[in-house]
Amino acid sequence: MQAPSYTLQEDLRQQAVDSYHIVDTEPEEQFDNITELAIQICGVQHALLTILDKNRNWYKSNNNVPFTEAPRSLSFCGHLIHNPHDIMIVEDARKDIRFHDNPIVAELKSVVFYLGVPILSEDGFAIGTLCIFDDNPRQLSGSQIASMKLLGKQAEYLLNHRKHKLNQSNIHKKLERTNDMLSEFAAVASHDLKLPIASIITTADIIKTKYKTKLGKDGQDRLNLIKDCSFTINEYITGMLDMYTSEHGIQNSFETINIKAFFDNLLKINLTSQKCQFWLPTETHVINSNKIALTQIFTNLFSNAVKYNDKDNCIISVNVTENKSHYKFTVTDNGPGIEKSNYKEIFKLFKTASETDNRGKKGNGIGLSVVKELVKKLNGEISVSSELGKFTTFTFTVEKPTTLTIN
Repeated sequence: MQAPSYTLQEDLRQQAVDSYHIVDTEPEEQFDNITELAIQICGVQHALLTILDKNRNWYKSNNNVPFTEAPRSLSFCGHLIHNPHDIMIVEDARKDIRFHDNPIVAELKSVVFYLGVPILSEDGFAIGTLCIFDDNPRQLSGSQIASMKLLGKQAEYLLNHRKHKLNQSNIHKKLERTNDMLSEFAAVASHDLKLPIASIITTADIIKTKYKTKLGKDGQDRLNLIKDCSFTINEYITGMLDMYTSEHGIQNSFETINIKAFFDNLLKINLTSQKCQFWLPTETHVINSNKIALTQIFTNLFSNAVKYNDKDNCIISVNVTENKSHYKFTVTDNGPGIEKSNYKEIFKLFKTASETDNRGKKGNGIGLSVVKELVKKLNGEISVSSELGKFTTFTFTVEKPTTLTIN
C-alpha cells in the first residue's frame, strides 16, 4: 500500500484548513444535500464531503457511511490533494498499485470504485474533497463526471460563504465587546469625575466669599474663570453620560404617555425653559412609547434651542402627529438658523453649528448626537430644516411599540 504523503506546502495548507473552523462541527443540511445529489446522479452507494486535517480525514457530510473520520494514512483523498486542480478516478482499486492492499480495499472491501473532486480554499490549497465510492468497479459518463465537478464547486462556495459569515460574526462580537468596554469606561470615568469637579466649583465659591476683599478684581476674575471651566467640563461629562445612556440604558419599556402632562412635567425640571416661550400641543394626545428616551430627546432639543437663540423673544413650538406605524414630532425655534451645509454635521459627536452659544460659550456637540442615537434606537429617523435668521425645525419619528424591539 502507498500511504499518501504530506504536501510540499503542508503547513500553509493546514493553516487554510484551520481558517475555516469547520473540523468537528455538527452536520449541516446544505452539505448533506450535496452528497445526496452526488449519490443520486452517479448511482453509487456512498458519498463524502471530507476535510483533510493533520492526521485524519474528517467528514463534514458522510452519506451512508457510519463513521465521521478515518486515518489520513488510509485515505484515497490524501493522494488527491497533491493534484488540487484535477479529479481522481479509480475504477477498480483492487488493480491499483496504490490501493490494492489498503485495508479498506483488501479487508473491508468497502471501496473498489472511487471518484474524488478537490475542494480548494480561496487561496488555492486543497483542504478536502467531495468524493463518491462503491464496493463494485464502475465507469461514469462524461455528464456524471461534469456534474461531480459542479457539485464540488458548490461545496467550495458553501464552505467559503460559511467562513465569511463566521468571520463577520466574530468581528461583530469583537466590536461589541470593545464598544461595551469603551462605554463602560466612559460611564465610570464620567461619574467619578463629577465629584471632584463639583468640589472645585464649591471651593471657588468659598474662596470668593471668604477672601473677597483680599483677592481684588484680578483674583475674582480668575476664580470666575475656574468656575466657568469647571462648568464646561461638567457639561462634557453630562453629555458623555447621556451618550452612554443612549447606547445602553434604554430597555423594552413602554408606557402610556399623556403628551400635555409630559411636557408640563418636562418644563418644570428644565430650568432653561424659563428663558423661552413654549407653544405646546393643547389637545389631549396620548401615545405609547419609551418615556425615558423621549424625555432625553426633548431635553437636548430644548436645551440647544434656548442656548443658541439670538432673539429678544425666544419661542419654541412643538407639534405631535401620528400615522399607522410611527409617532411624528417637530420642534421649531426662532433662533439664528443653521447653514444647509451643516445639516449632517450637527448630528456627529463633538460637532456644532455655531462656534459659541448666546452666552459666548463653546458647545460640546454631544446633545444632538445623543438625540440621533436615541431616535435610531426607537426605529425612527431625524432630520433638520432651517432658514438663516428665522427658524430651525427638527423633525423626528418614533416607531409604535406593536413591532418595536430595541437591541
